[in-house]
Amino acid sequence: MLETIRALFTRKPENLLRSKLSTRAYDAAAGGRRWRDAGATPSIQAAVLAGREPVARRARDSSINQPLANSAVEVWTGEAIGTGMRPVPQTGDDALDKILADRFEAWTDECDYFGLESFYGWQATACRRAFVDGEFFSLMVFADEQLRLKALDPAQVNPALSMELPGGGLVISGVEVDAGGKPTAFHIYRNWIPGLPLLRGLESVRIDAADVLHLFRPDAAGQTRGMSRLASVLLRLRELDSLTDGQLVRLKTGAFLAGFLTTVDGGGALGEQTVPGEVTLEPGTMTRLGPGESVEFSKPPEIGSESNAFQKAVIREIGAGVGVPSFMLDHDLSEVNFSSARTAIIAFRRRVEAWQDAFAFQMLRPVYRRFVTTEILSGRLAVPLNASTLKHKWIAPKGQWLDPLKDAQAEALAISSGLTSRRESVAARGIDVESLDNEIAADRAREERLGLSFAPPPQQQTGVENVAP
Repeated sequence: MLETIRALFTRKPENLLRSKLSTRAYDAAAGGRRWRDAGATPSIQAAVLAGREPVARRARDSSINQPLANSAVEVWTGEAIGTGMRPVPQTGDDALDKILADRFEAWTDECDYFGLESFYGWQATACRRAFVDGEFFSLMVFADEQLRLKALDPAQVNPALSMELPGGGLVISGVEVDAGGKPTAFHIYRNWIPGLPLLRGLESVRIDAADVLHLFRPDAAGQTRGMSRLASVLLRLRELDSLTDGQLVRLKTGAFLAGFLTTVDGGGALGEQTVPGEVTLEPGTMTRLGPGESVEFSKPPEIGSESNAFQKAVIREIGAGVGVPSFMLDHDLSEVNFSSARTAIIAFRRRVEAWQDAFAFQMLRPVYRRFVTTEILSGRLAVPLNASTLKHKWIAPKGQWLDPLKDAQAEALAISSGLTSRRESVAARGIDVESLDNEIAADRAREERLGLSFAPPPQQQTGVENVAP
């Protein structure tokens, strides 16, 4: 060991530097032939701003025209939103909690500024557009003295506006940030809806960030705009779509040809023809050939098993890129068993739960706080406005169990063993425990009043009874 250290210090400096670089280096940071055409992304923020709009355009086209992309969007939205996430007030007053929950539920049918969907449909739209476009914007506005949610197209947030502001602030692609990089306002086109003719000119107005809901997945510190979740698989989707089209054309071309009738002096197509003297093919017919004539049938090209295996491998790669199990994309369960499906779905739901937390933080909590504040300040709710009144949590709908009996038994065992609380278990089902307890108490009181009994039947004993010696 001492000899090795002594040898290092007796080398020339240039040799020592070369030795250290050759023995203490990351292959991923090295140069050479294998990295000659490799891409590099120095800044996530710069990459997002430069590629956001081209990627969004291609993602929108892919989600419309390519079945796998459309399936990825719908599977993610169905699992993440389902019937919609619901708020659970936690003011500490059960009566007030019920009033707030009932009022919010009544408002959900009137929340949409355009009157096209309920609050839960608005959630699904937000999830779908954020998946495809990379982000979703919505304004919190007032109409008829009520809070309304006005969805925006991402292109309405002025993507061409970037400039420096006095005091060190910036406007980055329509998003205004202070000197520390925190969003303070959004510059939004007033009278323009993307896709419609420009009739009234382009004029962007500054809207405070407190009135704007912006849903996106931040991949880097200081990021102001979002990137489509399809970004990493768009090229694969396009190539797979081209491959599938090529195979279909190949089979169709082969199916057009039936056979060839050849004679001594030449050949002619064997099939339905209008030229006299040529043969027409019909099912079940037998044709006598003339002297010197023979038939040679075409060999339509077939799709080999290696091509199908390659397609499945590409679909698995696409599923990994969008975070959705591949068998949920193409609905091919031929290679899936219960254990593998359960493992994949559990990992998938973990990703969804992480996204739901960000969704609640960026979109749902501001909406609930604004709704309760509006109800109090308008006088429709006579309670003090403080942090306790605004306290709440959001519950997502419970995903369907893969094995309901075993999962229910395991859950009951965990509760009885003290490994989890009943409140936590009920919340995991997407239900508020207080509401559930009230429903159970009301059901049992009604059953007792009506003389009903829904007790489970006694379990039948199977096998040989134990006999005392």
